[in-house]
Amino acid sequence: MCNYENNLYFFLLIGVISCSDLQRNKFDIITQQAKCLRSEMYLSDEKTLNVYYDLAVLDTCIMFTDYFSDSLLQVRSITDPSYCIRVLYKGNGPDEFVSPYFDKSIFGQEKKEQSFIDVNSRKIAKIKFNRGLLSVKEENIMPEFPLCSSLNKTNKCIYGIDVELDNKGMFFIWDNTNNCLLKRVDYFPEIRDGHKESSLPFLYLCDICVNEKERTVATAMLNMNLIHFYDLEGNLRKTCMIGDKLLYPDSDSKYLDFPDADKFFVHLCGSDEYVFGLYNGTNKKNAASDIFIFDWSGEFVERYKLDRPLHRIVADNSGKYLFGISENAEGGTDILKISIPLKADYP
Repeated sequence: MCNYENNLYFFLLIGVISCSDLQRNKFDIITQQAKCLRSEMYLSDEKTLNVYYDLAVLDTCIMFTDYFSDSLLQVRSITDPSYCIRVLYKGNGPDEFVSPYFDKSIFGQEKKEQSFIDVNSRKIAKIKFNRGLLSVKEENIMPEFPLCSSLNKTNKCIYGIDVELDNKGMFFIWDNTNNCLLKRVDYFPEIRDGHKESSLPFLYLCDICVNEKERTVATAMLNMNLIHFYDLEGNLRKTCMIGDKLLYPDSDSKYLDFPDADKFFVHLCGSDEYVFGLYNGTNKKNAASDIFIFDWSGEFVERYKLDRPLHRIVADNSGKYLFGISENAEGGTDILKISIPLKADYP
């Protein structure tokens, strides 16, 4: 009997060790400490009196969307952001937008147009800026198209996060040719800790960025310390974990969206060469942000600690600079500029 119990204990122990190793082997573990990186003021809210929530960069201009003022979307000179080239206002009749968010796809270094989606007015629009002239062309979204955030477009498909609670999946792929839903990418990793079915869309909430040339979809998770790399067909290639332990909210939260839990990847953007993940790692909104840099194959490059908290970032067309939105003490938003060390400076 004693031998039987000892053998049983041995096999159970082997099983526990094997499961633990399997869990760790699912992910590339990143434990590198952050290097300090300072930001500089690019556009102060003292000059704009706006509260920005999204931003995008073209060759010669930078664009912002605004929550509270009459200006819905502003186009400013990238060399002199105090100069406003054009403003789209709220309440413009048939051309009215409500809350646009910019397309985050990577299109190469020469970028003269920018798309955005407005799910409230059910429209996708394209802004073109050429030789000082700006035009906006819009189209209505099909009723079957998912209620989408984090829009990314390629020649054949649209990638996005479905924000309706009854639709499961990390992100969806929409076929532009046949105007139909091509795929919903399954939740990953599989968490079985008693979370309610209705809380899963929040538990697995992520941000995405697509590089068609590199055939990669990067997804960074808000409520887990993970960033994933998929191919354009939605097949998982690689997952990187920040730290040596998988972290996620407890299942006994009384809220579906875990407002008091630690937040990890807050936003994601990219350049031709790199993916930039904006990272918090705490439950404090005013904690200084980290920037994680990966290449499009999912290889970790560097980690930087900033001197201020950001909640949105975008890379310029060269990939040498990041622009970020930072809430200030007065409740307004400052735009910061961050110089990223050149590739030759990386170890």
